[in-house]
Amino acid sequence: MRTFGLLVVATVAAFTMLGCFGSRSEGQLGHASFAWEECLLGCSVTDNPMAAGAARAEISVSLANGFSFNQVRSSNTAVATVALGGSNGLSIVVNSGTPGQTQVQLVDAGGKVVDQVTVTVTQTAKLAFTQGWTGTAPLVLEGSTQTFHVTTVDANNHTLIGTGSVAFTVTDPLQHADGSIVFGDSYAFTGHAGAGTITATAPATSVVQPVTFVPASALTSVNATVLANTMDSTGVYANVDVVANAAAGAVYGAKCDWSIPDQSVTIQSQSSTSLEATAKSTTKFKLALPGTYSATCTIGAVSTSVSLTR
Repeated sequence: MRTFGLLVVATVAAFTMLGCFGSRSEGQLGHASFAWEECLLGCSVTDNPMAAGAARAEISVSLANGFSFNQVRSSNTAVATVALGGSNGLSIVVNSGTPGQTQVQLVDAGGKVVDQVTVTVTQTAKLAFTQGWTGTAPLVLEGSTQTFHVTTVDANNHTLIGTGSVAFTVTDPLQHADGSIVFGDSYAFTGHAGAGTITATAPATSVVQPVTFVPASALTSVNATVLANTMDSTGVYANVDVVANAAAGAVYGAKCDWSIPDQSVTIQSQSSTSLEATAKSTTKFKLALPGTYSATCTIGAVSTSVSLTR
């Protein structure tokens, strides 16, 4: 799913800046190590605060030989509550509360603390997002679905751990897109033609983003770029990027209705970018036979043709 891929890219970029790939926190008693599972390959628990206000995250636990635990607890439940997670019992689910610190403890069957690690919960100072569009508001094709994704950061612009501390609201003509899969602090929405807003709110900050939906009749042109062919063991593929334009700029969510006279050319996939990238859609065609083939993209009342060559 294209949205997921872009969110993964954004998450990887955020944690690359933190330099926290593959790092762990050693337990205070030296019997275990801990890492946030939200980072690629895990990242240090003590070096990466969690967002306040009902964020959820998981900590993976690695135990030294000879040690075990069957329960977990938080020394300050106002800051965070914890529960066992994971099928192997070596994961801790953390739900944040108010800013502060708590000791997340591993406890054995006899009630003895096996090890512990400090979890810091911090207030979100800003909700950051990646803007792929130009101007104040992205232009979105009426009826298409988009995802608005924000990242919780602290006063030092440090990405905070956990998702779920952000609430989203929209105004008409935007509405929630039922059944859409989203990841992280994101909201999927659709809408009819008109201008509205989507608001992301954390306990201490918020951001309001205008969005304009345009009807297909507002499209003025469509431009297509044929990219280099690709190939693998299953065949040869042509790839085409398409940008649909309205008077005010490129439009998100505009996909082609393709007309291809030759049945040996088949569409393998068609995806459109999220709001975190420039507006375009990409279509992948399989070219079963050598030759040059015409393909026409139509969106609303505008169209353009390309030549695909194998």
